[in-house]
Formats: sequence, C-alpha cells, structure tokens
Amino acid sequence: MVEHEYEILIVEDNDLVRESVSMDLEEEGYTVFQAANGKDVKKIIDEHHPFLVITDVLMPECDGLEVLQALKGLAARPKIIAMSGGGLVNRGTCLRLADSFGADAVLAKPFRAKELFSVIKSLIAAQAVGPKLI
Repeated sequence: MVEHEYEILIVEDNDLVRESVSMDLEEEGYTVFQAANGKDVKKIIDEHHPFLVITDVLMPECDGLEVLQALKGLAARPKIIAMSGGGLVNRGTCLRLADSFGADAVLAKPFRAKELFSVIKSLIAAQAVGPKLI
C-alpha cells in the first residue's frame, strides 16, 4: 500500500456501500471521510479540504445533485465523482443529470474498485496537468 496525499469524501446513504468503498480506498492508501447524506458535506469540506468527493445521486434529505450545486460555487472546488444504481429513476438518467450539474466523472453502481481507482487516477492526472492555456 502506498500512502496518498489525496483525501476523499464518500457521500452515500447505504452504509454497506459507503463502508465498502471507503475500505477499498483506505487499502489503496487514501485518507477517507464519510457522510451518510449531503447535509454534512460543506462542513467536512471546510474542515478537511478533500481533493475528491464521491457522491451518490439519489439520497434522502440532501441528494447528490444538491451536493453538486453546493460545491459549484467554491473557490477551491474538489473534483466530484457522481455514482448511481438508479432506483425509482433509471441510473443512466441520474448520471446524465449529475454530469449536467458539473460532476467531473460518473460511475454506474455496482462498480469494481479497479474502475473507481482508474477514474481517480485520471482525475489526479488531469489536476497535475492543470487548465489549458490558450
């Protein structure tokens, strides 16, 4: 395991999914914070300034689209991966909505840890390159 300098916040109402994703990331060397819904996201971001937020789209109380809206205006906005397994709404629709709300990447649940790590590595690489200059 290599320790990473990157901190990640997982926002997921399903305890099993949140714990599983957190464990995979911790085993990979990331520091992980958890929230069961979007209500505590701003507080955690203000305290810890994670590089990445991985949020479920459909959650009670404060969903992933509300999280995306809240993070949109931050000066030091973290990267955001939106994930969804659908439910009452088709997961493709949820993920397209999250993309239109500004997610940097989307993942359909269930996904393998390998897929998640690949997306994270591409976001880290894009961050290292920085914005394109014209």
